[in-house]
Amino acid sequence: MRDTRLPLHEFMMHLPKYYRRSDVVNTLMYVEGDRRAELEAIMNDIVANCYINTATWGLDIFEQMAGIYTDPSRNIEDRRAVLRSRYGGFGTATVPFLKEVASKFDNGDIEVNNIPREFVVEIEFVSTNGVPRNVPDIQRALEDTVPAHYEVMFRFRFLSWDALDIESYMWNEWDLLNLEWQQVSRG
Repeated sequence: MRDTRLPLHEFMMHLPKYYRRSDVVNTLMYVEGDRRAELEAIMNDIVANCYINTATWGLDIFEQMAGIYTDPSRNIEDRRAVLRSRYGGFGTATVPFLKEVASKFDNGDIEVNNIPREFVVEIEFVSTNGVPRNVPDIQRALEDTVPAHYEVMFRFRFLSWDALDIESYMWNEWDLLNLEWQQVSRG
């Protein structure tokens, strides 16, 4: 059963009273209200695809404009992160700017260390254990930002035996926790 208060009510209030009693006019108003709702949904979808953070099918267009190879099998958030870094602006490759570029990817907190004597920029993932899934994207974005003679290097954190020993669990106590390795390594 249709809700008579939504589109119908809005249209019917603009008509004279004698039209409001007509079954033909009521049917037309329902159809018109449904069409208007469909049109609004299409317009909202188009507007959402004009922005990188909400785009879905529009990502292909953004990637084409940025000269990025489109791979629809990739995670949408990873594709958005690459676009945000590409469109994030240009600037001098200072440590704060490099940190801003790298932080456009969802990999937790990072530290940027500039080693000028070695022409190296070192990126350390502080709050993430292991290798983030989109390191090649981060590397590409940073290499586009740093001077050509600089090398971008990464430092990853991994769960060490010492970190596990601090917990002072025996092997059978770890077994009782019934954890997957990913749950243990994320701390």
